[in-house]
Amino acid sequence: MAKFKKKKSKTSLFHIFSKDIFIEILSHLSLHDLISLISLNQELYEFLIAPENDKIIYKLFLKNLIFDLTNYKLKESQLDNYSSYRSLLKEFYYQPLIEKKEYDATCYKDYQHCYGPLDITIIEPCEVLKIILDENIYTELSDLQKNNLHKFILLFYYYNINICKGSGLGIYEKNNKLKYIFIGAFLEMLLKQKEIKEIKTYKKKKEDQNKNENKNEIIVKKWDKNEPFPLKQFGEPYFKEEGEKESILVTRRPPYGIRNQQLYDVSITAMMKDLKLENTNDFEVGDFGENITEENCWDNYWRAGLEWWGCYCYTICNFKTKKFIVLTASTTD
Repeated sequence: MAKFKKKKSKTSLFHIFSKDIFIEILSHLSLHDLISLISLNQELYEFLIAPENDKIIYKLFLKNLIFDLTNYKLKESQLDNYSSYRSLLKEFYYQPLIEKKEYDATCYKDYQHCYGPLDITIIEPCEVLKIILDENIYTELSDLQKNNLHKFILLFYYYNINICKGSGLGIYEKNNKLKYIFIGAFLEMLLKQKEIKEIKTYKKKKEDQNKNENKNEIIVKKWDKNEPFPLKQFGEPYFKEEGEKESILVTRRPPYGIRNQQLYDVSITAMMKDLKLENTNDFEVGDFGENITEENCWDNYWRAGLEWWGCYCYTICNFKTKKFIVLTASTTD
């Protein structure tokens, strides 16, 4: 939260405006403008963090954020089950994707025992993204917004850009000025389809007492100059049609064969059920595999598959579980 200098003011804000009018004024500001205002006045700061104002102020900002990102107007009933709307917004900007973990169900272990080649990772999104993963809201996204969301999932999966809560990015926009922002603000820019020229990653490092530094050090890690901006390197995903979704767990036969074909087939059916991928209307699949070539190999993981067997790279938005799934495969003899 921004720091503020205590200022003695003879006139209270609420002697000038009633609280209702003041909230109406705040509703026309962006969340970023609101955060900037917090540092100006202690009374304003206390008003904005007061628990009794959470539903009045931050619920409105949350509705506005969802509308700005998706063009979908949330109903009041769709937001009734949350205890703190300020916390939801903070989570979105600090850590939009909470964690990723390797899939380890028993059926998947059977699949691996049969030499199944797919690597499966489950990604847990923040509550704001879970709201967007409602099928009725997700379908309001434009094709470009969907492309950018799936690229963001892949960026998180391969580069761990926001595993560290509070880490951020340095963004060069059209005006060539470097602006440091949180990961969620970067996702917001992608969904609002803003042009980004260059990206850096950074995270704040705690003060090193041994060095007697007075300020937090900002560590900046720039992408390799010889590599294009990762999102561009991923290419555009191809979104699977209804009839194609059923085969996403079935790859071409591995070069070392399949052990126990019957168990292999049973394990795939069980995985589809466990991952809630049985009904093709419950999820959308972005296919990045065709974009991976010798000239555009953005991770050494793909080198094996590029020899001849092939590369599989799917990002899945699951409307039923409100989670993201990444499926990859790359192997050779």
